[in-house]
Amino acid sequence: MRAEIERLESQETRRDELQETINTLNEEHAEIRTLNKTLYAEMQAIKTRIATVEAAEAGVPPCAVSRWVRSTKTTLLADLQADGTARGDTYRANETRRKDIEKLDRGAPHRNGRNRGGTAPPERPARTGG
Repeated sequence: MRAEIERLESQETRRDELQETINTLNEEHAEIRTLNKTLYAEMQAIKTRIATVEAAEAGVPPCAVSRWVRSTKTTLLADLQADGTARGDTYRANETRRKDIEKLDRGAPHRNGRNRGGTAPPERPARTGG
């Protein structure tokens, strides 16, 4: 009887730990979604700025554009592209992590005894012995 109580207490502790992990992953998932929405909007704004800077000299004869303006434009475009690339890298890494969390969530058993995907969790082997 005492061994059974200890086993059940151990299972309860494990369940509480798993629930805390699930809560943490759900919070992380929500944070990633919010951050990626912001990153996406920022990347679109950077694309617009790049297009604006690239078009700034349209129709202006090359002799009318100073070397300083061309140098500044080149530097600005490089900075914008580097910023956009960095945000894109973060966005893609976040998406990978978000999808990993979703896979874990789909495979986790929930209160109804089924996985989120609607399938029953894998059967546990029957315990033998006393």
